Amino acid sequence: MTSRQFGEFMRRVAQATGIQSQSELAKRLDVDRSAVSRAKNRDMVPGRWITRLCELFDLDPDWLREGQASLDRFWEIPIVTARLGAGGGSHMVDADVRGHIAFRSDWLHHKGRPRDMVLMEVIGDSMEPAIREGDFVLIDQSQKEIYAGGVYALGLEETIMVKRLDKHPSELVILSSNPEYSPIVLQGDELETVRIIGRVIGMWRDFR
Repeated sequence: MTSRQFGEFMRRVAQATGIQSQSELAKRLDVDRSAVSRAKNRDMVPGRWITRLCELFDLDPDWLREGQASLDRFWEIPIVTARLGAGGGSHMVDADVRGHIAFRSDWLHHKGRPRDMVLMEVIGDSMEPAIREGDFVLIDQSQKEIYAGGVYALGLEETIMVKRLDKHPSELVILSSNPEYSPIVLQGDELETVRIIGRVIGMWRDFR
């Protein structure tokens, strides 16, 4: 790698992992900070670093090493038979895979952890017009931390649904996009009934 390429390597690392500095990279790799400096000065990245980062963050080694070289690579995301209720909700029947949809690998890695992603079909109209009945939502199950305004797949008691969430210190507000549906406000012990399945990071619509 040239020094420019080392910089591109660091940019891809930051994009895919959130690691922003050489010191943080050294910590995650369990090497001395000076080892990263030497690698930069020598215009090279040890192969074992690539391997380790890919193990830690489920990355495509070709993408991490070369960037543009793997833009044509795809990652197949499983479609699970569990159905999400965007209206009144529906129960999860099972999690057997009934197919796959391929997405660009670099795009998925930019969004989150591909190995933790699934596609689920939406039932109901509470999230219309953005998400319609029959759409497939792309869910990253590794992203469970709630950010205000984010859309999540969640389990409420025995119901699975897709909703926008607004978090406050003592309550969680579950919101629909369709104004015909009223917000659900949970407080106290009610918060324990919510299980965050994952964040919705994309949507796929079949126009047949």
